[in-house]
Amino acid sequence: MVTGAGISQGLRRADGEALPNWGKLVQALREKADASMLSDRAALLDALLPGAALEKVNGDALIEASEIVQSGFAKGEFENAIARLCCVEPGTCTETHRAIAEIAPAGVITFNYDRGHEEAFRRMGTSIESIRYDESERLKSLLAGRWASRPFVLKAHGCISEPPSLVLTSSSYHAVLSKNRAYRLFLQHHLARHTLLVVGFALRDRDFDQLLGSLEIELGKPIQRHAFIAQEPDTTTVEGLVRKADWAAITARFGLEPIYVDDFLKIPAIIGSLGSVPGSLIERLATDAGSPAANVRRQAHDTIVSLGRIGRTQMRKALRERLRLPGLDLPTRSEVIYAFRGITEDDESVVRTLLDELRRAGDGAAGSDAKDHAECAAHALVVLRGVRAKDAAMLAEILAALRAPSFLANLEMLDRGTPLPRLKTYAHSAAAEIESRSRAFW
Repeated sequence: MVTGAGISQGLRRADGEALPNWGKLVQALREKADASMLSDRAALLDALLPGAALEKVNGDALIEASEIVQSGFAKGEFENAIARLCCVEPGTCTETHRAIAEIAPAGVITFNYDRGHEEAFRRMGTSIESIRYDESERLKSLLAGRWASRPFVLKAHGCISEPPSLVLTSSSYHAVLSKNRAYRLFLQHHLARHTLLVVGFALRDRDFDQLLGSLEIELGKPIQRHAFIAQEPDTTTVEGLVRKADWAAITARFGLEPIYVDDFLKIPAIIGSLGSVPGSLIERLATDAGSPAANVRRQAHDTIVSLGRIGRTQMRKALRERLRLPGLDLPTRSEVIYAFRGITEDDESVVRTLLDELRRAGDGAAGSDAKDHAECAAHALVVLRGVRAKDAAMLAEILAALRAPSFLANLEMLDRGTPLPRLKTYAHSAAAEIESRSRAFW
């Protein structure tokens, strides 16, 4: 997950004032600076910070304006002023922060200074690692997988609790990537290896653009798909057409796909659905998993196993829905069952689905369909062998199903005349392995 200022809209400072957006922050800093030290560049600042159009000003203009405004402060006071202007009321977060914490992503890369993410995870009772871009040793540890069990929050532009770390000026933007190699490698790793969702971020930050540009140079075409949430542009206007063209260019260059919304208030619900509603990529993988083309099927299965936690949750639901399709032929059914391999996460609904598939195969017709029914059963047993039952009741139910005399007799009859291993023996073996794994797990 990558987040920007948009998700913090609605937060308030301790004095009750709303948290300023990017343009208003730079304008407020200018008003606090020593005007006499900026007098020779006042005209340029007026051009960079047009009061009536701050919402539309490009990020580059705001970054350059910040560089000039900084010269109107004593050393260190500029960052302290940023911290004061962006210091939100303690213990607060937005609905979007909470929605992100609830789906428990592997990590969040945020360009915000506030601690909204940390507060949202705290409310969920989730232990996290909050890391700044300049903490190289901690970033290296995270890359090495030493904290893989806990989500991380990477403060890509510093944290309000450490004013000297705050990034806003042209020189500080340049220093972020040029002086922090571990941070640069960390971002490149996640952009190349994981699917990211960008929320509340206008994709105008200079360091993010430089990072994507370096990946384009080094790797060529995008090797990973990402998505960003954006408001549906009004394509009946010239401005809307230009905006849509800009986003299309981002998709073409960097593999970032837009998810359009007509109202930003819907974003928390969209994020909340990520844990349960399969997206288009997941739906395509679920279809490809049963493809008659071996290379398509193999690639889909490999991709499914490499999915992150949220992707696996969506994938399990998509595969279960696919198995419920009427008229699904047995060879396809067999491959869809096999796609659960490595992503069961001991999910009770998956276990029940697999047991139903075993019963379905055991009750299936003999004759010409026997081999295909047997393959469905074999694949269901392959997946079940990796399950650790979550409690004694579930374990007892699994073992009772696998050891039922009528069920074993059906499997033995089904296996006659097929070249596959004896399913009755395999079912006994699977039951023993599940029992052993579950006892060790407890």
